[in-house]
Amino acid sequence: MEKLEKLYEGKAKQLYATDDPEVLWVEYKNSATAGDGEKKEDFAGKGRLNNLITTLIFDLLKKRGIDSHLVARVGETSQLVKKVKMFPLEIVLRNTAAGHFCSRLGVEEGIELKEPVLEYFLKNDDLHDPFVNDDDLVALDVCTREDLAEIAPLARRINEARIEIFAKIDVKLVDFKIEMGRTSDGTLLLADEITPDSCRLWDQRDHSGKVEHLDKDLFRRDLGDIIPAYEKIESILLEAQKTNKNIFGAVVSHAEEEKAEDPAAEPAEAQEPAAEPVEIPEEVPAEEPAAEVSDTLDAPDIAEEAKPEPEYALAQEPDSDMELKTPNGVYSY
Repeated sequence: MEKLEKLYEGKAKQLYATDDPEVLWVEYKNSATAGDGEKKEDFAGKGRLNNLITTLIFDLLKKRGIDSHLVARVGETSQLVKKVKMFPLEIVLRNTAAGHFCSRLGVEEGIELKEPVLEYFLKNDDLHDPFVNDDDLVALDVCTREDLAEIAPLARRINEARIEIFAKIDVKLVDFKIEMGRTSDGTLLLADEITPDSCRLWDQRDHSGKVEHLDKDLFRRDLGDIIPAYEKIESILLEAQKTNKNIFGAVVSHAEEEKAEDPAAEPAEAQEPAAEPVEIPEEVPAEEPAAEVSDTLDAPDIAEEAKPEPEYALAQEPDSDMELKTPNGVYSY
């Protein structure tokens, strides 16, 4: 797979074309931003951490029958992804009151919600990503009722899976935002990233009830350096998969779950195999050997026999969003 011209640069990532029109190359940057890009700073190592954390979690979700656009992690800060048409939409799931939810509704931070809250925000920095409802989205032709009928249940499945994953390592999933898009054949996929940039994670390992942030709130609220927190998430995940073979329990597909609930149901069709391995050119950056992993949580595939990467120019323009406007108003990513 050859890395070609840069297509776009956003706040945290750069997007490149490849010699496969259905595959894009993503480079994670060291930039951190807050307040619609008004606050920004570079943190050495952030790009590597977010690339690895995203890959690990996408892999965990794949094992639970939830597909993403990820093809493969191919370098310390780079990955290959399927090309999808992105909905210009932030999909937010809240399990505990925090952040904008509290300031908007006058709720005390840390209150457990009786059930997860699903919210949508239109991606528009000029309007500060306004809150929108289903009717708004349909009226503005952002998506259809049929789209929402797929997006909402998938978002809730992702939330349930991530709550389970983080609970097993004593980390509380407070809330998160995700993005989705459709492939050229119309398949809806989880896309973009899953990192401490895009969710609130509170360390619960001392069981004291005290909030210890392991996410970008450290940067937003000037609470401290984000890198040790991101490294902690990385190390917890890697240590868990290395030393605790059953840390995440048995993984079953969504179809198998439905079958278990309905004994009379027909046998579920086999899950499609993971994306075929992508051949990476010799100039891709060499990867250090990955940590040994368990049979229940395999490490993401990283291309083998990689050679040093050529010197690509990496522009630093953290103010822009990772969005490409198309004629119909849907964004390509």
